[in-house]
Amino acid sequence: MYVHAFFVLISLFLTSFYSIIVDRGATGTAALLDVPKSIENILHKMHEEGYDVGDFARDPDSCGESIIAALGVLSEESVIASGADKMKAAIESRIDRATKGDKTTPETLAKPGGGLGGATVRAKNLSFDDLEKVMGKYMAKKVRKVWAERDRGPGTSANGELVVSGLQIGNVWIAVQPLLGFEGDPMRLLFQKDLTPHPQYCAHYEFMKLPEEDGGIGAQTVVHLGMHGTVEWLPGQPLGNDHKSWSDKLLGGIPNIYVYAANNPSESILAKRRGYGTLVSYNVPPYGRAGLYLELANLKDLIGEYRTGGSDDLKQPIWSTCIRCAIDTDVPLFIIEGDDNSRLKESDLPESLTTENFNAWIKQVADYLELLQERLFSSGLHILGSKPSNDDLKSYLSAFFDDALTEEEYEMVLHSAQIQNGDNKEWNFMDFFTDFGKRIGLQIESQEPDHNEQIVQTAREIVSLLNRNTEELDGVLNLLNGGYLPPCPGGDLLRDGTSVLPTGRNIHGE
Repeated sequence: MYVHAFFVLISLFLTSFYSIIVDRGATGTAALLDVPKSIENILHKMHEEGYDVGDFARDPDSCGESIIAALGVLSEESVIASGADKMKAAIESRIDRATKGDKTTPETLAKPGGGLGGATVRAKNLSFDDLEKVMGKYMAKKVRKVWAERDRGPGTSANGELVVSGLQIGNVWIAVQPLLGFEGDPMRLLFQKDLTPHPQYCAHYEFMKLPEEDGGIGAQTVVHLGMHGTVEWLPGQPLGNDHKSWSDKLLGGIPNIYVYAANNPSESILAKRRGYGTLVSYNVPPYGRAGLYLELANLKDLIGEYRTGGSDDLKQPIWSTCIRCAIDTDVPLFIIEGDDNSRLKESDLPESLTTENFNAWIKQVADYLELLQERLFSSGLHILGSKPSNDDLKSYLSAFFDDALTEEEYEMVLHSAQIQNGDNKEWNFMDFFTDFGKRIGLQIESQEPDHNEQIVQTAREIVSLLNRNTEELDGVLNLLNGGYLPPCPGGDLLRDGTSVLPTGRNIHGE
């Protein structure tokens, strides 16, 4: 199986065409990001700024889910095998099937016009000779050497042509980023320096960059949604590109606006150094408690019943449930055999196991279940440029303060956030009076807030910063317009504090 990243690459071009590239296999997915809704937000924001996105922003039936569904069709092996000329018919066929209620086809394609906002298929078949003309003989020779005629890799038609395909919406071209790797050995390309990307991978990027008058898209800017891309992992220099590095060859001439998760600054360095990315950070979704479910919840109930006076008959059900949940791997049960402790692996408890040993182990299991239950995880997906709801804000605050805020304090903080207008802080007479006193030279003693007041103040600051998620879209458009994006340390709110907010910045490691 060919290795692929789980992300969407959007390539937006600033002359006559823009382009969006999505990865195959996991089409329309990115780490912690709702890609379809984020695509919608980007296209609508571009429309507001005067960019040509066709009818997508004006069509009430258009949606990102339909875009992703159509790209999924273009990514199917059978559709690729038929070549670029048959791809339009393949999309139309799926729309027709969806309209007739075919349950094997994405329901979103049943919307008027497939919900595509007027998007049309724009694809091309390229021969290896065509690729050599645009890529140059030196690099093309390297590709020919690695990828023999009998195995040109993924993305080739039944006739052996390299198929580059996507959807055209106004001046935006949306396409699937090529797969990366060798079948059966997906990591080989990352570590063997004399290898090259497969021919269709090269053709995809060369066709993107090729001017319109020469039959290409005419790419001027790439906007890459979500980590990780594959272009920064291509063979070449490890710490910086040279003209023989594939990252430089395929993407080096195009500005790369890289929409990247804010909580991963370490790997973002690679996106900068080898992928030439200017990063625009996006926030992680709200945090939630993992909780217990199914067998784990049943195990907790069994243990609770046993520890509150249940009979010894519960020992075997508890042990059997632990085996089914693999809890015995994380919290092994040992029995004493002579002078040695032996780990118990059998499905049935031995008669020699003492109640004292079993009870000591049960306590460890109960503590472990409590740890699992309280573990935090990112709940749901983030939509680029969208403000969090009140429930989302409460989840962030609950995780950050470990439930140190009371319900009344939550309500007060959220109510204050609703009163705020833009960047203007809620009007406060004492703040005004203190500031006025300073202006006329009065020394006004200020009382240090107590611990809980400090927590509430920090909570208000966090809510204010989280409500600036809309600046993520502003950051993308700012870069599309050739502007400067301020830097900001990357990281996680819980681990690194408020310095990582607001998102929509060019993140870096501290």
